[in-house]
Amino acid sequence: MNNYSIQVVSRMTGIGIHTLRAWERRYQAVVPARLDNGRRAYSEVDVEKLQLLAELTRFGHSISDIANHDIEKLKNVLEQVSSSINNIESSSNDASDKTIDSEFSRSAEEIVQHIVMAISGYKLDIVSHELHKLRYLTEPKVLVFDILIPLIRDIGLRVDRKELSIAQEHALTSILKSHIGTYLYQSYESKKHAKNVKVLFATPQGDLHEFGIQLAAMLAVEHDLEFYVLGPNLPAQSLIEASVGLNADIIILGTTGSTQSPSAYELNKYFDDILINLGARQQLWVGGTGVYDYDAYKDVPNFKAILSLEQLNEELTIV
Repeated sequence: MNNYSIQVVSRMTGIGIHTLRAWERRYQAVVPARLDNGRRAYSEVDVEKLQLLAELTRFGHSISDIANHDIEKLKNVLEQVSSSINNIESSSNDASDKTIDSEFSRSAEEIVQHIVMAISGYKLDIVSHELHKLRYLTEPKVLVFDILIPLIRDIGLRVDRKELSIAQEHALTSILKSHIGTYLYQSYESKKHAKNVKVLFATPQGDLHEFGIQLAAMLAVEHDLEFYVLGPNLPAQSLIEASVGLNADIIILGTTGSTQSPSAYELNKYFDDILINLGARQQLWVGGTGVYDYDAYKDVPNFKAILSLEQLNEELTIV
């Protein structure tokens, strides 16, 4: 029976040397023999098990949950995962003439889990295909609240638990932003707006996170509003000029509370710069997790704090 060094096993399995040592130390996934000089010597059985473990962790399984399974059980788990992926792949490659009824014989929860499974296996083409179908088969509000928000939360939890990597989360976010951007553009080009209300979406200067305002803009589509997504990191003066040039009725700002985002002082100053230049009928709505002096604005008549997308949806219903 061959004995393999840790360097060779790393190349054979795709598992980093430091990870191999950690799996041995923390979980006793495999415990290789030791040569006279103290170096590890992995058997063919060790290598087979490590290859199975590597494959399953790439599909989102936590090493702590599967490290002590024997080879037969690992093969069974991998077979189940592969079967699920193949089912997703098969359904995603069906002809695009599916009816809405047949597509949504699947529940929103099932759709979310299919996308999560595809992300777990880096099946990004499947994720993109699923989202492409959803753009045409789902109403904006349903897509936001029943699919996209649960999907983002699920992925975030899995990253926190180290079931998925940050790279997988970023891959999903990139695909989502691309599809939502296309959806918003096509909606703007094709719709006749039922309400004579213009809405601008942006994030303040220094805030680079645009995903929230994209989701918010989808709710403007739901309510047949004319809207413009100006994007992230917009200086106050540029936003003021846009609001005048586009004759906007409502400016909706998305904020985030990360350490890289604007401080409370910076947000307060930004809001003040906008408010002092607003026309009498114009309004500034602020949502997201950014931290600012809420009490300073609670009595300002043309300022509105939006605490959730659900509240935003309700507010847009009555404008």
